[in-house]
Amino acid sequence: MSRIVGIDLGTTNSLVYYWDGRKSCPIPNALGEYITPSVVSFDDDGTVYVGKVAKQRKATHPDSTFESFKRFMGREHPFTCSAGTFSSTELSAFVLKNLKEDAERYFGEKITEAVISVPAYFNDRARNATKMAGQIAGLKVDRIINEPSAAALSYMVHMGILNSDEDKEIDDGFEERTLLVFDFGGGTLDVSLVDTFDNIVEIITVSGDNMLGGIDFDRAIADWFIKEKQLEERAKKPEIRLAILAAAEHVKMALSESSSAKMVVNIEDISTEAEIKDVEMAQICASVLQRIYKPVNSVLLDSGRTTDMITDIVMVGGSSRMPVVQQFLKHILHRMEIKVVNPDHIIAEGMGVYAGIKERDAEVKDILLTDVCPFSLGTNVHNAKNEDKALSYFIIERNSPLPISRTRNLYPSKDGQRYSVFRIFQGEEMYSDDNKILGEIEITFPTPVNRDLQMQLTYTYDINGILIVNVDIERFNIHIERIFTDSGSVSPDADLQAKIDKLKEFRSLNAEDEDSKMVLEWGKRLYAMAPPSVKNEIAARLRRR
Repeated sequence: MSRIVGIDLGTTNSLVYYWDGRKSCPIPNALGEYITPSVVSFDDDGTVYVGKVAKQRKATHPDSTFESFKRFMGREHPFTCSAGTFSSTELSAFVLKNLKEDAERYFGEKITEAVISVPAYFNDRARNATKMAGQIAGLKVDRIINEPSAAALSYMVHMGILNSDEDKEIDDGFEERTLLVFDFGGGTLDVSLVDTFDNIVEIITVSGDNMLGGIDFDRAIADWFIKEKQLEERAKKPEIRLAILAAAEHVKMALSESSSAKMVVNIEDISTEAEIKDVEMAQICASVLQRIYKPVNSVLLDSGRTTDMITDIVMVGGSSRMPVVQQFLKHILHRMEIKVVNPDHIIAEGMGVYAGIKERDAEVKDILLTDVCPFSLGTNVHNAKNEDKALSYFIIERNSPLPISRTRNLYPSKDGQRYSVFRIFQGEEMYSDDNKILGEIEITFPTPVNRDLQMQLTYTYDINGILIVNVDIERFNIHIERIFTDSGSVSPDADLQAKIDKLKEFRSLNAEDEDSKMVLEWGKRLYAMAPPSVKNEIAARLRRR
């Protein structure tokens, strides 16, 4: 059996792991590092840069460098530069292709299959877009794994329940625990409640905000600094705004290690600084912190659990390192202590474990990961108060365990009805048309019917995001079955091949050249952000050579 790798495709950073038969192990990139920034940059000569080199180019090539595109996975959001227009799926494919090449260089063999993590609240469109990104990158992706499931697997390793010590066997079963997985990355927040027992990792409820992450703290700090230093007009220039954001990110990271940090901005004729204390950080970022409360509260309400029923809080993602985030979480969960265990690697490590499960490795093959439906599935029903606004009738509720099948009886809304239309949707809105419409089933009756006609509607939804809808009307011997996927995210073979060919048009940087290119781009970035006096000195020295 060929080797399978586990990939944490993150908003800010990505990692690739594998199962070595006893434990989950990381794979280094061309720079010898395990973390690869999820950043893609294009050059005019057709070269595409991925990772740390691309991140350095953000300061000097802001219009052709893209990051945080995972926030728009499966959505119509174009990313345009001189090299062309790209979707979040295509940009993610560049990152996955880079990780695939790292793994191939590490093992000295072709890698053709991967399991990839996604936020638990990703809908079908986003999940299918992630699978497609893998296909474009040349990877077979049979299974998408929810990030909290992967984090829980990794946490079991660190707790000693799933033991990676070569002298110990894996326990007969997991201890019963309830984990709150708080996954706070650079661009998204994913909160999940997970139960572990026997050899099962079971997601109970999920919630999240795919537009909230560490970058929002950067923006809040940058906005405060701009206002404090009266730089509103100057900050409209992209280069200056980026320099301020970079300084804000540095302050955010520094405040994870100390109680105060100095924010310094030197670019063009701007040379200014400000000191920020951790107490001030909470005030500056108050609006961002408040947005954390809603998904945390949502998973508790949906599960019917209370805070004292949580045995462990699992902190995931680089942004969870921030003391201000940990303090806020302690406050809303009434906890005195939160343990942070390798938040940057915890999902990827769990994906490595799952790669072992997929390979049917004897050590882990009996572990079972269960999933839940991250959104409700339903159909339209008549609204007596406003006939133009059909109401939502939920057949499979959000957070229902998968796979699942539910049957409901529906009836015509009036006597003499000649047909019925079932609009199939996913979402939580009161009015059916305000949700995401997946399709519809229209039934014409042989004769006009009255309101006593029973119509059975059955929804069957599986772990791969395929919804089967059956309509059965016994009186007329009508039996209809339709299969629904998020058609907007499933491309025909010809379209997929076109996307693969598009990726091939761009030349990737050779691994041997990446180190020197990294130093060059770092120097360019420093020069771009240097004050005029430094630039003049450099120019004078060059003229003297």
